[in-house]
This record gives sequence, structure tokens and C-alpha cells, in this order.
Amino acid sequence: MEEAGIKSLGEVTGEGPVFYVKVRTMVVREAVSAVHREFFESRAISVINVFIAGYGAVGKELASMIERSAGRVAERLGKTIRIVGVANSRRFVIVCSVSPRRAIFVDCTDDERLYLKYDQLFRAGLNIVTSNRRSLAVPYVQYAALKSSARENGAFFRYDTTVGNSMPVLESIAGGANCSDSIESIEAVISCTMNYIITGYDGRRSDSFATILRRAQDDGLTEKDPRVDLGGRDVLRKLLILAREASIPLEESDVEIEPMLGREFFDCDVDEFYRLLSEREPVFEHKEEELDAMGKRQRFVASLRKDPSARLGYRAEIKMRLVDAESPFYHISGTENVIVIRSEYSAPLVIKGAGEGTRLAAIGIIRDILL
Repeated sequence: MEEAGIKSLGEVTGEGPVFYVKVRTMVVREAVSAVHREFFESRAISVINVFIAGYGAVGKELASMIERSAGRVAERLGKTIRIVGVANSRRFVIVCSVSPRRAIFVDCTDDERLYLKYDQLFRAGLNIVTSNRRSLAVPYVQYAALKSSARENGAFFRYDTTVGNSMPVLESIAGGANCSDSIESIEAVISCTMNYIITGYDGRRSDSFATILRRAQDDGLTEKDPRVDLGGRDVLRKLLILAREASIPLEESDVEIEPMLGREFFDCDVDEFYRLLSEREPVFEHKEEELDAMGKRQRFVASLRKDPSARLGYRAEIKMRLVDAESPFYHISGTENVIVIRSEYSAPLVIKGAGEGTRLAAIGIIRDILL
């Protein structure tokens, strides 16, 4: 190397002279170009138009987070999210008529029938991001029709927050399935309500089971009737979504559910239900003492396992299960979720994190918007 320069390629290889490049000159030019881009060139920002359906806790947090993160998103990704409307299920037709093509319709509702309008939104040229698991836990033929409609209309349909909030659960399952790494089993503790109650209850050392359940209800962690959660309905929806991401066309009728409480707790009104629950408290306390003696804990587990004798080649169950300290389900608290995915070629994948929270849900939705 010569002073302040390097030999030409020809001089290095012996193939004849080409030209000299001065290192100092190269550095100066790059520096000048960088300064020019920073101060004199306007950066093109792409605009993403968004309609939000449902302006409850998640919808409001989403709107607030979009505003707070606008500068950072523009700087890092060259994109800006613009909220062009807030809709509900009765006014979605206005969305179809006024929205720019390729805008995104974000379903933050818990409406059980809004999914019936998704096809019209796709045909109107909109993409859809949803956190509403009710829109996916429908009969498989309707689920498949939604996916097909999105493809046929060149739209995307994203719903990563329907299971596990902002954790990368669905993309992990779909990624393996798309690469022919077939699912051997999925085991999941995914009921925030059940986890909150079960991990918060400790027999005589804690509030009563009924008291903890009422607290969860008051905090908005349960359905209006908490027995919907205790009966496994919400877990059922999530298990259907998990299975379908693994290309298993699971239906409700394929899932065996064993609620943690007997039939008598479901065949009465809510006030009578809480009365029965209070009467059963000594039984709950005794059960906790037995678990402590065995070094075990109980968890409400959804599972999907290969079984050649089952209709789809997989057996699906939702029930209480005893686990010991070696289980990934043992050391959870509050509304944490844990999902264990075993596949044909990969090592078991354990995903753990917060399964509840409006801020985390909003983060997950923004991620789906920006993908």
C-alpha cells in the first residue's frame, strides 16, 4: 500500500494497471453524501391509512400508541400510521365506501358477528388486522372462506394478537407448518382468567376462591358471566386458532372439555353460582393441602396431540392437569401464558409471557399493521 492510497487491482493481481483509489478521498465523499442526505434530501414517508372498529380499552390504547410512536416509526421504517376513522359494526359500510384502497380495517371488538362483514371489506380493497378471536373461532368452512377471500383480493389478514397477546405464538406455529415441520403436539396454558384465579388461590393462606373470582370479574378479566371462562369457552376459541395455524381443520366438536367445576355450578343463575362456590370453599382448601403435600400444582391446559385414532389424526382436550416443578406450566403467575410446541424436526419450543394487557395488545396490533 502506498501512502494515503492502495495499489490498483491490476498491480495486486499482476493483470495490468487499472487505477488508483485514494482511501482519504473515498471517506470524504461518503461523509459528504451522508450529510447531504440528512439535511437536504426529504425522506419519502409512506402513509398507512387505518380504520379502528371498537373504541374500548384496546382501541383507545391503540390510537394513543400510534400517536406517541409516530416519530419513531417514521424514523426507523419510513412509514406513518394515519387513523382515518373509527367504526363500529353498524357503520362499517361507510368504511367500505370512503376508504382508500389498501387501507387497514382493525377489529378491536369482541363482536361475534363482525367477521361476517370481512369478505365485503376484502372485496372493497381493504386489509384486515384483528384481535377479535371470535372472528376466527368459527366453523372451519367460514374460517377457510375468509382466508381465501383475502388471497383472492390481494389483501392481508393478520391476527397474531388473538392468542398470546403480543407473543410470537401463531407465527411460530405457522412458520413450522409452512416449512413442512409438522406439529406433533401443542400444550398451552392460555386462559388469563383461569391462570389469575388458580395461581392467586392458596387455600387458607389466601382469599377464598369465590373472592378471587369476583375480583377478576370486577377487573374485567372475565366474561360478564365468569362461568364462560371456567367452562373453557375462551380456551376453546384459542385452541381452534392454534390448530388451524398448524393446518389442522379442528372444529369445536373435536375438542373434549372437562370444566373445573361440576354441572350444578352451570345450571343456575350467577348469584346462586357464587353461593355454591362459597359453600365449596372447604373442598378447595383441602385440595390445596393435598397439592402442597405432593409438590404439585393444577393448571387448566389445552392440548393437541397426534393420535391416529382421532378424526383428524389429532386429539384435542381442555382440562385441569396436575404438574410438578419440572413442567414449564408450574412457575407461572397472574395472567401469564405458556405454550409448548413440539414438531417433527425441531426441538420443543416454549413461549412464555404476559397473556393480558391492553398496551401489549396494542403493540401486537401495530406490529401486524407495519409488517
